Amino acid sequence: MMNQANIALAISGVLYVFSCLLSVYYPGMFAVELFSAVSEAALVGGIADWFAVTALFRKPFGFPYHTALIASNRQKLIAATARMVQNELLSTSSIQQKIGQVCLVDLFIHWIEKQGGKVLIANTLARYTIHATQQIDLHELAKSAQNMMRTALHSWKFVPGLRTLGLTILERNQEERVIQFLLGKMKMKVAQIDTYKVIYSYLQSYAEEKTAAQRSTTFGFLAELFYEGAKVFDAINLEDAAKALQQEIYATIQDLEEKDHPLRLWLKQNLQDAIEKLGQDSVQTAEVENWKDALIDRIDFIQVLEPFFLYLLQPNLNEGEGTLAFIQNHSMLEQVKYFTKKSPIMGWVFMQSERYWGLFLQDKGKQAWLERYFQDAVCHGVESQHEFIGSIVKSVLEQLSNEALNRLIGDKVGEDLQWVRINGSIVGGLVGLCLFLFLHFIYGPWLLPWMKPFIG
Repeated sequence: MMNQANIALAISGVLYVFSCLLSVYYPGMFAVELFSAVSEAALVGGIADWFAVTALFRKPFGFPYHTALIASNRQKLIAATARMVQNELLSTSSIQQKIGQVCLVDLFIHWIEKQGGKVLIANTLARYTIHATQQIDLHELAKSAQNMMRTALHSWKFVPGLRTLGLTILERNQEERVIQFLLGKMKMKVAQIDTYKVIYSYLQSYAEEKTAAQRSTTFGFLAELFYEGAKVFDAINLEDAAKALQQEIYATIQDLEEKDHPLRLWLKQNLQDAIEKLGQDSVQTAEVENWKDALIDRIDFIQVLEPFFLYLLQPNLNEGEGTLAFIQNHSMLEQVKYFTKKSPIMGWVFMQSERYWGLFLQDKGKQAWLERYFQDAVCHGVESQHEFIGSIVKSVLEQLSNEALNRLIGDKVGEDLQWVRINGSIVGGLVGLCLFLFLHFIYGPWLLPWMKPFIG
């Protein structure tokens, strides 16, 4: 656009020079004088506006007075622009009004459901859950859990609970089922190799105790000699004895599975009597509770709790690629699946998050509450940080050099300024035309003769 303004000014100059030439060859000719007056006025108007526009950005021909106005008034211009943007274009009320027209909860839901927000949040949960659980001292956690369990179990009255359970079994006629269950568990235990080892160890200890006791008698030496000789000639085989005793115990338990077995009927009756009398004898109750407390104190819960917490809270995330490599080389969705599979606690976190998100989508009341919260938070932020807008504008503009600031303003209003220059030539030419016509047709013939008597 600047080229067009320069062309208009050049045309005005050329026309003025041409009019001067015509005045030499055609002096006193009306059309030439008219053309000369119009071109002269157009040239003057164009030059004046060129000077005015140019003076905004630099010093035309080095003229020092009231030129380069943008650079000279740099700080005023920057401050005024910052105030205009902050207080008028982006005022607090206008921003809050625009925010009030937007449903922030709908945008939030759309971002979660449609724009990958759910995966991003899940991935963030995975990272923070891993970081938090890896800071836990599992041994100390297991010790604390053991203390809590022991405290709770010590405070629990075992005998009343056992009696309530027994009476419930009797009321529901479930004693046969309970006995059958216990016998089945006993058979499984008796059939194990560990039971055989316990029986063998017991028989061996018993035989050694008997031999040691007989040594103190008159025939102790002969008894020990007989015992050792019997072992050598396989007359006494503790392994066979242990195996036979194990088989006998197993057969006895198997016989007890018959509901009409006398011993089973005796056990059933005594079990019923024991349940009904349970808790009536204070001494017996105290002994059972003391036995329970002693048993609780002997059990090392840490051996069970620490591996459990390790599996639950700190799964092995370093298998294969490793955690960091997996995060870097896979998408967010793959990361979420990976962490959920590796960590039960993380799977629980994701499951609860998904559950509560589904409930939130169905609860319009919660959405309305969150919308009010969002609106209040954003409006409060706008009010408290509104001055930051002007500070940003001022900071950005202050970083610009004078040339850059001139270029910025020129890019925004340069075309309008060049039209000012063009209009200066056009308006100057029209004013010249009007003045010329006024002088020749009004002032000369009419006004001047009328004024001469008064000015003498």
